[in-house]
Amino acid sequence: MKKTFLDRLFRGTEYFMAFLLFAMVVFTLANVIMRYFFNYGLVWSDELAVFCFVWLIYVGIIGALRDNRHLFIDSVLSRLPKTAQKTVYFLIQAISLALFAMFTWGSFGLTMLNLENSAAATGIPYAFLYIIGVVTGACGIIICGANIYRLIVKGDSVADLTKVADSQDDIDFTQEEESK
Repeated sequence: MKKTFLDRLFRGTEYFMAFLLFAMVVFTLANVIMRYFFNYGLVWSDELAVFCFVWLIYVGIIGALRDNRHLFIDSVLSRLPKTAQKTVYFLIQAISLALFAMFTWGSFGLTMLNLENSAAATGIPYAFLYIIGVVTGACGIIICGANIYRLIVKGDSVADLTKVADSQDDIDFTQEEESK
């Protein structure tokens, strides 16, 4: 199966999350080593580790939402009749879309409020920390909107929309088996 631009983009977010995790570990480890062996801490490393952690969480939300890896009670949904499944799934996506819209608006407000405020040790504006909420919210709106579109316009079944892939390796392996 041909990989689309979005597939490559989301694969890039996985690499970005790995980089953020690596950077967080390096900053924290460097600070621990400096404090233990040299009795001198790197003040800026804690701030950068927190920034990396926050960004890691929010980028992870986007990836989990796209791959349908969030907590979801599909055992209840799968026992409902097909019409009820579509109705419940639609309601879940519509409510999620509304919540992501509120989240985006609130994150935008926090970003604007903190344009002038900066972290003590690094001087990085706090707006940089809050802007990822705007990005996550906007991506959530797009993904929930796309799920509603696939449900209503394209007529995809709820079972197809709620399939969860275990990992990219499993997807690649399954696609190789199907091509044989």
